[in-house]
Amino acid sequence: MTSSSRLVTCPECGATVKESNLRRHMSRVHSKQLEPKPKKKRRKSPLRKLKRHAGLLASVVLLVVVGVGVLYGLEHGLVKIPTGAAKNMANSTSKLPFAVFETNLGNFTVELDTEHAPITAGNFIELARRGFYNGLTFHRIVKGSLIQGGDPYGNGTGGSGKNIPWENTTLKNLKYTIAMARAGDPNKPQFSNTASSQFFINLRDNNYLDRFKYPFVVFGKVISGFSVVDGIGSLVPPGSGTYDGPPTVTVKMNITIRD
Repeated sequence: MTSSSRLVTCPECGATVKESNLRRHMSRVHSKQLEPKPKKKRRKSPLRKLKRHAGLLASVVLLVVVGVGVLYGLEHGLVKIPTGAAKNMANSTSKLPFAVFETNLGNFTVELDTEHAPITAGNFIELARRGFYNGLTFHRIVKGSLIQGGDPYGNGTGGSGKNIPWENTTLKNLKYTIAMARAGDPNKPQFSNTASSQFFINLRDNNYLDRFKYPFVVFGKVISGFSVVDGIGSLVPPGSGTYDGPPTVTVKMNITIRD
């Protein structure tokens, strides 16, 4: 017997009626309405929940796969971060000009700080743009300290034909910064304006160069090609102690300015 044809007793008058007619009987005979039976809540299956979040789960899985792939590529040399980019990403200032040094040992790039050292950086840019540095050499290496170039004579005595005034900047002679070389005592004012074309790149933090009355003016920093700079700095006679002089291999340069 189906539930609709099952007989039930009316709670008001005791009459026997079909269960399917009980609601109508109560309404017509007794003017009462039966409370509707509460509907059972359908439980959502785990599969249905999974379908609702399928898109999010797919995105998470994709991110994990990509992350693992990048880590694997870095570990096995399949993905490479440009040399020096990681070291300078946080401190590199955007919108500053760059100088690309091409040498017979490889290339490196220097960011020129025209913001803090406009006179010094501007002089270097002007010389580079007219090709002054092309074909010149790194004529001096101080072992573990600095490499120096920019002398048209290649012996440390030459310049561009004009000197530039000393700039009082906040830039320090830290590792891989580039600064102008000068003649004379850096504590005496008559030698403060002797910078011309010669420059040096620090191979370590040379803080003593900032303690003079007229510190050596920093005007930029290497941002890529660090191994090339270190390679030039290693061109000293073996067992030479505190070597200060020309490199064992001639290193020529061409410099291109990029804005």
